[in-house]
Amino acid sequence: MSGENSDKEYEFIIWWNIENYRYCWQRYGEELVSPIFAATSMENTKWRLILYPAGRSKENYIGCYLNREKDNGPESIEIDYVLEILGSDGSVLGKMHEAKREFEKEDNWGDSEFVERTRVLQFEKKNNIFPVNTLTVRCRMRR
Repeated sequence: MSGENSDKEYEFIIWWNIENYRYCWQRYGEELVSPIFAATSMENTKWRLILYPAGRSKENYIGCYLNREKDNGPESIEIDYVLEILGSDGSVLGKMHEAKREFEKEDNWGDSEFVERTRVLQFEKKNNIFPVNTLTVRCRMRR
């Protein structure tokens, strides 16, 4: 997992690379969580990404969420964010954009039907998009 902070645009970007994605053991309704990351330019709030590789509300869909952790930041913070699942060629396989969403501590927003699971796996097989079987989730956040 890597992050970058672009002071020019006050944007925080996190890249979460999930190795051996095709072999995720999670079943329907079970989550895979990223390490916690701190967005210092957003009042030292702490965040993590949550992925449901086998679905959360529908089995054929990957669910993806941005979760605010319990932190020392304000009770509520308003941000714009974009969640994306990327192919190794940089193509966007799934995208969700939320403008001006209010996050309280231990709050999360996302989509349980973020992208069709079979679409991602078939595209990967056809175009060999996962380098060494790696799925990339990118989250861009700004105030």
